[in-house]
Amino acid sequence: MDLCGVAVAVTRPREQSRDLVRLIESHGGAALLYPLIEIAAPTDGDALRRAAAQDVDALVFTSANGVRAYLAGRAAGTGTGELCPPAICVGSQTAAAAKAAGITVLATPRSFASDQLAQIVLDTGLAKRRILLVRGNLADKQLVRALRELDCDVVEVVGYRTTGAPEEARRLVADAQAGRVDVLTFASGSAVTAFAETLGGASLPAGVLVASIGPKTTAVLLQHAIRTDVTAAAATTDDLVAALRQHIRAHKLDHNL
Repeated sequence: MDLCGVAVAVTRPREQSRDLVRLIESHGGAALLYPLIEIAAPTDGDALRRAAAQDVDALVFTSANGVRAYLAGRAAGTGTGELCPPAICVGSQTAAAAKAAGITVLATPRSFASDQLAQIVLDTGLAKRRILLVRGNLADKQLVRALRELDCDVVEVVGYRTTGAPEEARRLVADAQAGRVDVLTFASGSAVTAFAETLGGASLPAGVLVASIGPKTTAVLLQHAIRTDVTAAAATTDDLVAALRQHIRAHKLDHNL
């Protein structure tokens, strides 16, 4: 029970927090929900419907939200009776969402990076093929560029929007500064940005730990001059909690010494 008595802030969207909350509580921690971002439907639903109906050789999903958006687009169109193309998924949770919908998952990279996803496209023989990428409104163009460097015909569409929840951000900043939260967990750069904008350059109390789900999220924390105490080796909730537990065990050991 490494997290016994530890108050851990979960900043993922409420509907996507269940696994992280369960893991924290299974190790004795108190999971406190502060959903700093919300996932909304795209502003152009017709574009999503048209993209989901396209004849492509493969799908690329960088989040489970992308999987859900693609399925919604298919349901709104006429392709629901046809088999979905195979997919390359960014990680295990995204792959699980695709598999649950009956989509064949070809592969997942060891960690999320545009070059690794592009390498999998190359390794699976999908270079120079037609690929549909369903992304969020805040996604950068790095992956699209990497795929086009492989001469892929990339069809990209915004399948969902990520928006901030300023009231939750204000509540978290207040609770962190008042000592009611021991650990802040961040599972996306979007959540970091929402928090940092509310923090406004102020410093966190020295005793508050900051845990990141992976290097990309840690890079955003660094951009906002927020120190990171824990970075998960792989971008999964299991690795995030494992890294946090390891850090706390080591900290307790150093303290005892």
